[in-house]
Formats: sequence, C-alpha cells, structure tokens
Amino acid sequence: MTVTGLPFDDFRALLRDLPGPDTAALVAARERDRQLTKPAGALGRLEEIAFWLAAWTGRPPAVTRPLVAIFAGNHGVTKHGITPYPSSVTQQMVENFAAGGAAINQICATYDLGLKIFDLALDYPTGDITCEAALSERDCAATMAFGMEAIAGGTDLLCIGEMGIGNTTIAAAINLALYGGTAEEWVGPGTGSEGDVLKRKIDAVKTAVEFHKDHLGDPLEILRRLGGREIAAMAGAILACRMQKIPVLIDGYVATSAAAILKAVNPSALDHCLIGHVSGEPGHLKAIEKLGKTPLLALGMRRGHRCRRAGIVRRRRLPFRHGDLPNARYPRSRWLTPRATRKRGKAGRRSKEDGTPISSRRSPSRLSPADRRAAFHTSCWRWSSALRVRFVGATLGGVTFIILMLVLFCIEAVNTAIEVVDRISPEISTVGRNAKDLGSFAVFCLLVANGLYAGYIVFFAA
Repeated sequence: MTVTGLPFDDFRALLRDLPGPDTAALVAARERDRQLTKPAGALGRLEEIAFWLAAWTGRPPAVTRPLVAIFAGNHGVTKHGITPYPSSVTQQMVENFAAGGAAINQICATYDLGLKIFDLALDYPTGDITCEAALSERDCAATMAFGMEAIAGGTDLLCIGEMGIGNTTIAAAINLALYGGTAEEWVGPGTGSEGDVLKRKIDAVKTAVEFHKDHLGDPLEILRRLGGREIAAMAGAILACRMQKIPVLIDGYVATSAAAILKAVNPSALDHCLIGHVSGEPGHLKAIEKLGKTPLLALGMRRGHRCRRAGIVRRRRLPFRHGDLPNARYPRSRWLTPRATRKRGKAGRRSKEDGTPISSRRSPSRLSPADRRAAFHTSCWRWSSALRVRFVGATLGGVTFIILMLVLFCIEAVNTAIEVVDRISPEISTVGRNAKDLGSFAVFCLLVANGLYAGYIVFFAA
C-alpha cells in the first residue's frame, strides 16, 4: 500500500497486523481443565470464557484489575427531534457520574471495579449526518487515538460503554451502511422515542445513509461520516486492547456499532472481545449476529448499559443489597422530564415546575425528602447499633472493674489483719500472708484480662 500520510493510515496499518492469542496459555488452561474432577464441558459457557481469558491475558484465567470506561459525546443530528430529550442531558449525566450519583458508580464501588469517564467535547456536537460528515478525518483519527489512552494505567479487562443523547440513531446509521437492509430494521426506540419522534429518527437514518452513499466503501469513512466521538473513541479503545492483549467486554447497541467498524476492516479484529448483553433495541441482536458473537446475557434492557457490563464482571458476587447502596432508590429526576412537558420562554428552555432555566441546573443526584429521611434513619440505626455494642462492652468492663477494686480493698483489709495477728501468732500470719499473695496475683490477672476484653469490645467488636 502506498504511504499517503493521511490520518487513518496508522490505524489501517495496526488493523492489518494484529497480535493473536497466547496459544501456550490456552493449551495450559485446557490441560488444567482436563485435570478437574468433572465431566468435560460440564460448565458449558463458563469454560469457554475461562479459556478466552487465558488466551488473551497469557496466564491462568483471572480478572484482578477490571476497568469500566464510559465515553460521552453529543450529536448534531439531534436537532431534528429524533429523541424526546435534549443534548444537555449528556452533560448532566456526566456530572452525575463524576458526583458518584449513578448506578454504575455504586456497582463499581461495591465490587472494586475501576471507572473512567471521558467527556468528548460535549459543548461541540458532531456535524449533522443528514447533510454533512460527523467528523473530519483528522478529528476522527485524533478521537480514536484519545480512546486508546483509556487503558493507560493498566487493566486486565476493559468494559466499554457510552453516554450520548441520539447515539442509537448514529448506531443504526452505521449498521445500515455496513450491512444494508432497511432503516426500520436497525432503528429502535432508544431512550423513549415513539410515534412521530421514532418516525423522524427513521427518516434521519435514511437521509444520512443516502447522503453519504458514495463514500461507504471504507469502514473508517463510515465511522467519520456517520459516527460520533464516543464511537470513534470506543473503536480506539478496543484496538488498543488488542495491541496489548487485553480482553474486552462490549455492551450495548452503540458500543457494538463501534466494534463493527473494526471487524469490517479486519474480520479477526474482535477475537479478544465478548458481547456482554443483548439489549431491547430491535437491531442489536441482528448486529451481534453479524459480528458472529453470542451475548453473555439477555435482559432486554435499553437504559443502563454500563450497569449491565459492570454486573457481568462480578455477577457471581452480586447480592441485591439495595439498602447498602447510597443511591439505591432514585426519584424521577427533573432532567428526565421529556420535552413535551417543558415550556419555552424568552430565557430559553425552562422547567414546567419552577420556571428556572434547564441549563442552569446540575443533574440532581440527591434523593427526595422521603428518601433522605429514610437514609438518615438507616444511618442513625447503624450508628446506634454500633454505639449500643460499645456501651454494653464498656458497662460490663466497668462493673467488673468495680468488683475487682472491692476485692482489692478486702485483700488490703486482710493484709492489715494479718499484721495484727503477726504480733500474736507468727505461724498463723505466715499462712494468711501466702493466701493473700496468691489472691493478689489472681486479682492482677483478672484486671489485665478485663482491660483487654473491654478494649476489644470498645474498639474492635463494634
């Protein structure tokens, strides 16, 4: 191939020469599996996953440093009314991630998963794909390179996801351009698109693919013309993982479309990837089948892709401890109010409830008053329980200490009596003095044991 110096050339070179799995580690894992006391294949898909992990990590199957990476981007095509929510929701959700208020934050914190959030120029949406390219080649290549930095710092399993209002429209356009068919086959409701909104979404996909039809022979051109920043960044992250032999979990319709770009360039580009979940989007299962993959889960979810992916990493340790999560119950937030319930004024888009500008409010990670009271009482109950344990331990220790002090007082009284008797009969005083010394030693041992017990109760048992 002639070197042209174009931005995509480096990525094409990487995709031509991809590293393969570690066959020695794979053979060792299979040999170990044959030594286990179970019938061959008894664990079904779990055995396949274990072999896959061994092949792409080069060691016995284990996940010790999982990382969840979420890429957020905005899209110019949303101005056609293809979604009931404004693009500002993307920024608000990113703020919610940063504040620790989203479900993915709770799951990652509970199960020790790393979490990175990438804000991809949210104030500058991509071009409107119905009449122009989403990105220039330089911008698209730079965003892919930025996505490759997601694994900086190290990880042994990358779980990719996204956040972006309107990006299921982008995913549908990419799949239509790659695989053909009709727009209706690839377009779904996404985040609540119904009726006229869904019709506008389908029309936008048709118009976009028709507008760019003369440039759809190159998958990377499809990415830059019909894609978005979060999709380009996810493609870069998947490619970086392949170069470093890091397994990847792909989840959601949009992330699957990013992976599809790489597979279209090199059919083996996704050998290090698994599909975490098939969503309720009508085109998602069809896209997964085009990739030749089988999803690990099928829960029919549309929102919360990031939660599904994180849950898969530690699904065997996922008790539904809702009460232990600080943000386990969510009231209906104002920023999730559809456009239809808002009204416009001279100051722009305003809330129907209090009239304040939507853009002036941060995403509410707070709970409702009732939920705050419940959380407060729960917290008070936990603290009062701990205090009760400490109080009981301290009381027992104190009472025992007083009793021992009384015993010591009695021993001192006996010692005085022995001194009086010593003047009368030395033989009797010697016996009494020995008994007194033995009693004093016993009381000393009891005092030390009592102090250790009380200290344990107060500082450790609670």
